[in-house]
Amino acid sequence: MSVPNPSRLGHARPRPPAPAQHLKLVEGRRRRGWPVRSPGARSLAAVAAAVLVVFGVVALHAELAQRQFSIDRLDQQLAQQEARYQPQRLQVAQLGSPSRIVSIAEGTLGMREPTSVTYLTPTAASVARAGRHAPPPPRRPTAKAIPAPAGDANWPQVKSVLAGAP
Repeated sequence: MSVPNPSRLGHARPRPPAPAQHLKLVEGRRRRGWPVRSPGARSLAAVAAAVLVVFGVVALHAELAQRQFSIDRLDQQLAQQEARYQPQRLQVAQLGSPSRIVSIAEGTLGMREPTSVTYLTPTAASVARAGRHAPPPPRRPTAKAIPAPAGDANWPQVKSVLAGAP
């Protein structure tokens, strides 16, 4: 392909180079990223950043104050519940005391402490009548020995029956 002659097409000839000026273009010196700004724009950006930081600190302080109010409210509720719990705990201790239970059993319910204790031992006939539903034979205790009550002659027989019972 041939390049057309500009004079034949009616175009003007290329311009001669411009005379040298006192300024010249230096390649690769410009920073990449932020555009170059005037000092006024930089100070405005610094003031805006400072204002944002101040607002951020104020917002954080407000959030902390709200959370502290919430913690104070929960502490107050805890103190109220503990104050309500202590008298109830005392009341439960008083209601469950052994002396109160014995006095109610004897006074209101008419119960009396027995003068003697009778232990029942099953006979072979009663075991046979129980049939298949008889409990397994008692186990021998391996831990501590149970002392015999005073005045009970058949305690060894009863002890062997009760050894597996809770």
